[in-house]
Amino acid sequence: MPKKKPSIDESAPTSRLDSLPVFVARLHHAFPAFIEHIGRDTQVAAWMKPGMGAILLALSEQDDCRVRDLALLLHLRNATLTGLLDRLESLGLARRKPCSQDKRVLRVKLTAKGRQLLPILDAFHHHGTQTMETGFSAQELTLLKTLLGRVLDNMRAQEPERSSPVSKRSKTGTKTAKTK
Repeated sequence: MPKKKPSIDESAPTSRLDSLPVFVARLHHAFPAFIEHIGRDTQVAAWMKPGMGAILLALSEQDDCRVRDLALLLHLRNATLTGLLDRLESLGLARRKPCSQDKRVLRVKLTAKGRQLLPILDAFHHHGTQTMETGFSAQELTLLKTLLGRVLDNMRAQEPERSSPVSKRSKTGTKTAKTK
């Protein structure tokens, strides 16, 4: 028997367990298990942790970028990105190095091993995306990304001010850099 889609009710949740923070926490905890499950037959599953795939995909599009720019692009705190880059470096998939023009700036680049892994990562990402997007129209997906972006922005607005530029999302859910 097919699952019945829940109707959209604009009233407040009937239980605190139906609130947005609890729902986001469920997603946060379900995501690592989801990655492990869809990657079980690939070499990716053995080392992939949340956030690492996004870094590798970003570097496949903008290799040899400044670490600061990568943090802005992925909307990650510097400490979070540093930990993920440490792990990627220990796996031999990425490498940080000082910028040749300004030694205070760090750049990050895929290694040959990291580039070799991209076709597997692309297939893994495609499978995960297809699974997550099943049953949604293109319009619903656009709306979902926009709404989740707003939730993220609302949460980030509560963080202490940072000295570096903060990424802001446009109404379409895409990120734009904003300087102070």
